[in-house]
Amino acid sequence: EAFVTFGRGLLKVFNSAKNFGFISPVFKSEDSEGPPLPSSCDEGLWFFGNHSLPGKAVPGLELTFEIWENSQGKAQARCVAVAAEPSTSVADGQARELERRPKQQSLHPNEPRVIYPSVYVSDVPVEWNEEQIRRLHRQLGLNPDTIMGLKFLPFTEVSLGLAGSKGEKQATPVTGAVILRYLNEEAANAGVERLKGHPIQTSTGVTKHLGAKHATPPKWVVQRRAQEDDTHKKITSGETINQKVRGYVVRVSFSGYGVIKSPEWGEVMWRQFELPTNLRSMQLADKAKFQREVSARDDYRRLKEMEGKEVEAELYKLPDGQLRASHVRAILQGIADAPRPPMLSDTPHVAPAAHPSAACGAPEAPPQARRFDEGAGDVPPHGMQPPPGAPGGPPGMPP
Repeated sequence: EAFVTFGRGLLKVFNSAKNFGFISPVFKSEDSEGPPLPSSCDEGLWFFGNHSLPGKAVPGLELTFEIWENSQGKAQARCVAVAAEPSTSVADGQARELERRPKQQSLHPNEPRVIYPSVYVSDVPVEWNEEQIRRLHRQLGLNPDTIMGLKFLPFTEVSLGLAGSKGEKQATPVTGAVILRYLNEEAANAGVERLKGHPIQTSTGVTKHLGAKHATPPKWVVQRRAQEDDTHKKITSGETINQKVRGYVVRVSFSGYGVIKSPEWGEVMWRQFELPTNLRSMQLADKAKFQREVSARDDYRRLKEMEGKEVEAELYKLPDGQLRASHVRAILQGIADAPRPPMLSDTPHVAPAAHPSAACGAPEAPPQARRFDEGAGDVPPHGMQPPPGAPGGPPGMPP
């Protein structure tokens, strides 16, 4: 092993438990002297021990280190330490990155961190608690773990039958309402579909049917969702890298996704189609029915036909570095590389042979005369007399 030069770089991966890390990119400071960086540093450098980094070092930290090479020419970082002063280019890049990051919206102290889809359920027996509601979900084939929270609504004068009364004693209510908060929209849609109209028996022996509908969100929820949607669009917008992937479709899913496997890019996923909301909610409620419904769709059949075929697609990169494919099209075997069939225009133009008389400078005879000269037996056309001294027509022909 031999020492090459000093280098600087940004920490990309660090495992304090196993005492190793990865540095990328690797560069030299502007005022650094000495030999240039070896070409093996272009993809980054690993270091195994031999560092003085704190246990809580985070990616993006600028480091200084020594670059060593072994007999096979593989480079490795040693004596890795945190840079005392960041380079000018790195500091400017970090400042620009902070400016590009979306500012976090300030939340109200009582505002929840996560907004879950809510469902309003009515005619729930007043003696029910959270455990009984979860048990009902299991009976209906719903996953009770998707319930992130619930809230029993207080009784109002209307629900108690006190509106417009003058102190008369009213009957005690036997049912109430509850707000269920689900993990995602698919679970909320499945809850509405299964709970709505389900018969239940109250404590008085009366059979009622549950009511279920999506709860109307308050104004602050609508505003915050709009802000989150804008942020999500900015984050998830991909960056075109002007590259193409060519490979085979190794698998497809009922959700509308496919995976292309190529030797150069590995496995790359793309979205062929998007299912409507009612089918997405069915995926959690009834998986077998979901697969039957999707299998009958034309867009899924087209996606399924692409499985195992060679395709070509355009690539784009997500902000987190993952690659995705778009504009996927099948490659028809034998057509793209087959030679073009010969066309009439490809045949070289050959001029007709000149009449012998043309060589002597005589004018070219008209077509009728050429047929007469070249015809067998020098027979003139019908109705034309032979010239004087010329032999007559064949025997048996009228003069």
